[in-house]
Amino acid sequence: AAPGDTRGHVDPARRIEGSGSSGQPQAPVAGAAAVRAELTSGRAEIERIIRAAALEFGVDAEALVRVALCESQLDLLAIGPVGELGVLQFQPRTFRANAQRLGYTLADILDVRAQARVAAEMFSRGQSWQWTCAK
Repeated sequence: AAPGDTRGHVDPARRIEGSGSSGQPQAPVAGAAAVRAELTSGRAEIERIIRAAALEFGVDAEALVRVALCESQLDLLAIGPVGELGVLQFQPRTFRANAQRLGYTLADILDVRAQARVAAEMFSRGQSWQWTCAK
């Protein structure tokens, strides 16, 4: 675009606040501090769930958390380049094959507790090699 051309440009402050049909700013949807707090508390909860699963299956909690951080940055909705899903980036066939041991189905693949428990159970059987980030 030519200098001074603002077509397609979104003012970040405007985007956070939004605007009504009159063009007047509306109240903020969420301030940056609130968004950061929500992300921090959400990530803390995800980490707590992963640590609990590691404890349940007697595996190294730090290792399991490191894998999740490396794989997805603790993003519940992360999608990998070849279809891996969730916090621990399970491929659907791997999740399905291992989840049944714990009573889960493929429908549970985006459930962080299911992913954490399945991964911890796999780690307990020496299957950590299935995660690139665990190597």
